[in-house]
Amino acid sequence: MEKKRLLSLGLALSVVLCVIALTAAPDALALPIAHADRPSALSTATLYPVADAYTYSSQATQNFGTQSSLMIEGGGLIAPTDRHTYLQFDLSGIPTNAVVTLAQLQLYLTSSSGTQPFSVDLYSVPQSWTETGITWANQPGGDVWFSTLAVSSPAGYKTWNVTSLAQQWGVGSRANHGLALVYAGTQWFQLIFRSREEGSNRPRLVVTYEVPATPTACPTGTATATSTPTAT
Repeated sequence: MEKKRLLSLGLALSVVLCVIALTAAPDALALPIAHADRPSALSTATLYPVADAYTYSSQATQNFGTQSSLMIEGGGLIAPTDRHTYLQFDLSGIPTNAVVTLAQLQLYLTSSSGTQPFSVDLYSVPQSWTETGITWANQPGGDVWFSTLAVSSPAGYKTWNVTSLAQQWGVGSRANHGLALVYAGTQWFQLIFRSREEGSNRPRLVVTYEVPATPTACPTGTATATSTPTAT
């Protein structure tokens, strides 16, 4: 009887020791637990053109890619003249898995003439062009309309929302050949903006984006076998 009582006490002591060991190292038998996704942080990139130029209907074979200004004009009655502006941006510095939440084209207006409203359409460009090669005669036609802005007359930066276009560039559903700004008024006006050749207040594309977070798992422990006392 005494031997059986001592054996029972030994087994009870073993159970207590096991409980203490597991409490001291709770992850010894832990299962993998995935952390909830951390909120992805927003980042902003300010990009400057790798090429910009304007084209002029009255000088159809002349290139204006190295000028310090970009011009948009249209609506002349006596001698109609038109000027379109083209810009190209390189988005390769933005992560390929980024989600664009906002993109804004900003051009600095230096002067304006004519009758308001100064409405300007923004189009994607369907084919490549070069800054020192584009002319009115060989310019790509406007592809898809993305935005219209009624430009206000005071000097300063003017902003077009190009979020949808930048998203399409980012995922590759639309080739990035830049964008075109085209007169969309009803009466003559002329707008002059600073080009990338200027030392300050250059054109820019401000892109806000987020990179989705990747779920991570908690570290897992390795189960350790515990010896059980045997009666002798």
